[in-house]
Amino acid sequence: MEFCLVRENSLRGDLIANEEMEELELSGPSFLAGYQYRSYRVSMVHKFKSNIEVQLGISGDKVEIDPVSQPSSKIWRPQKAVSYEVDSIAACDLIDGKHAGKSVFRLTYVTGNDFKHHDFESDAATASEVATKISHILELRSSHVRQGYLFNRTRRGSRKM
Repeated sequence: MEFCLVRENSLRGDLIANEEMEELELSGPSFLAGYQYRSYRVSMVHKFKSNIEVQLGISGDKVEIDPVSQPSSKIWRPQKAVSYEVDSIAACDLIDGKHAGKSVFRLTYVTGNDFKHHDFESDAATASEVATKISHILELRSSHVRQGYLFNRTRRGSRKM
């Protein structure tokens, strides 16, 4: 692969026409768009307590989960801010399209030798955007964690048949 940076008004090199460039930009997420930091406001789904509103920050290197605000409770521990390296993330999949335009997506990560996950709920467009963004980053960075997860997933799927 070769990377060449050419100024827009330069006459050096092969230039792509503006119309062709617009088509390339509109045809899908660009290579660099996956690595730009973006934050989303979503709800973290818990089994035994109410959902917690968090800010999910995604960049090319990390996924950060920061609680927005939490009511004080003596029974439950407050949600702490968590950060995961992209190399420790195995997958991000849409799980469920709920009623009223809400969707649930699952972020699967590895700690030690165990795969764990966090479930998040948001509107359908945001859930789809987050899952797509993380999936693109994971495809570009192909880590051992991701490869092992996909191998186990296909092996489990073949056993069910």
